Amino acid sequence: MTKPLKLVLLFLFLLVAPSLKLAIAQEVGEQVVIIENYDTKIVDKITGRVNSGEIHRLIGVESLNQTRWFHVEGVRGWFPGRIALSLKSAEQHFSQLLSRNPQDASSLVARGSIRFELNRPDEALVDFDKALKLSPNSPLILNNMGRAMRARGSLRESLGLFSEAIRIDPKYTFAYHNRGLVYYELQEYQQAIQDFKKAIELNPNDPWFHINCGHAQHANQDVPSALKSYQAAEKLNPKIPEIFIGRSHVFLELDDLPQALAASSKAVELAPADAVAQNSRGWIHFKNGSLDLAKADFDRAVELDREFPLPYSNRGITHTELRNFDAALQDFQRALELQPDSALVYFNRGNAYFHSEQWDLAKADYEKAGELAQEMPEAIGGLAWFFATCPEDSHRDSERALLYSKKLEEIQPDDAKTFHILAAAYANAGNFQEAELKLGKAIELTKPSEVKALTRYKSDLKKVSNQQPIRFGQD
Repeated sequence: MTKPLKLVLLFLFLLVAPSLKLAIAQEVGEQVVIIENYDTKIVDKITGRVNSGEIHRLIGVESLNQTRWFHVEGVRGWFPGRIALSLKSAEQHFSQLLSRNPQDASSLVARGSIRFELNRPDEALVDFDKALKLSPNSPLILNNMGRAMRARGSLRESLGLFSEAIRIDPKYTFAYHNRGLVYYELQEYQQAIQDFKKAIELNPNDPWFHINCGHAQHANQDVPSALKSYQAAEKLNPKIPEIFIGRSHVFLELDDLPQALAASSKAVELAPADAVAQNSRGWIHFKNGSLDLAKADFDRAVELDREFPLPYSNRGITHTELRNFDAALQDFQRALELQPDSALVYFNRGNAYFHSEQWDLAKADYEKAGELAQEMPEAIGGLAWFFATCPEDSHRDSERALLYSKKLEEIQPDDAKTFHILAAAYANAGNFQEAELKLGKAIELTKPSEVKALTRYKSDLKKVSNQQPIRFGQD
């Protein structure tokens, strides 16, 4: 439910010529690039340091004696705004330095980091590769190359680069964290947790280390530890919306919808222009049955980020539930334009076709989902349900329904929906006794709060007890 995890911004220790007359950063929340080393201060006391080439997020701007002073995330104290440029202006700054000295490794790393933040990882890699030839044992450059490789989707290559950075400098905090992000994407959650914990051991004061550790712990089914990690992050910085998004997902899994909604609403309060936060709250509204509120949040998420596929898909699901099938299909089409290999979107569009009785199109989408993700429970279950319950005789297939439903049981053996689908497959094959047993198991696994599902299962149990098959649209 969320977009990919946030990368930690790197500290680049560089020394540069006096700043050019370029546009300084202006807006709180904007990323800024430092172009001059400076000891940050609170009143006259030195409290921290920013270094040329560092990229930070601006969180405070004040004017004093005709000077604008900046405060950035992760650094205590203030520094003059004249030494912070916007990303594009900073790229020009370091390009001019490189035009005078093409062998300046520090400026190559700085420009590469800026290009990475501007979503140009291929160009960033060119700069990092040149810098690495000049400084072949630099863990910082290896780490930056790993980040760019990860952005390109070359996950195994990025793992090797992060590991090499750690071999050279076993206390390089960011390399552990960034390697943990790659392990998370590879769904190797235990290794991710180990790396995040090492990063926390080396620097316990970075809230993002705790947040991402919480994400990995949640994915690894360790809910208590995930909640503790989010709590630790909140103590360090209570204004990061991702803390509350992560927490809302945990509460949603625990079926605690009031706390899930409170957490997601806090995320929206902290970041009202964040499409991820809006989408997250919309999904909780959907799960709570508040479809109009869900649609409003998905509408807002789409408005905020028209290149983010998830709110289109979620709004399509909502439209399907509201039986607005044309609108649902438009949303799924847009989601597939943005994410053409998403098995889940094909599955959800298949549901829209199925519920609008477009059987051939539904079957094609379910099969496409299964082709893209052969072990995806939704795709397997969708095919089993289609072959068992389709009202059109020509589309039902008892053998394939049982095949797919039994495969689903292997993948997802403790889920009530699995046993509901198995019951439909057995009933379609005429084995009503086995169908009764499977529906009894589905009811046993369903939480009392899931009233809609319980009602459906009990209704279908009555049908199979009377030796009637389960058919879509015959409630």
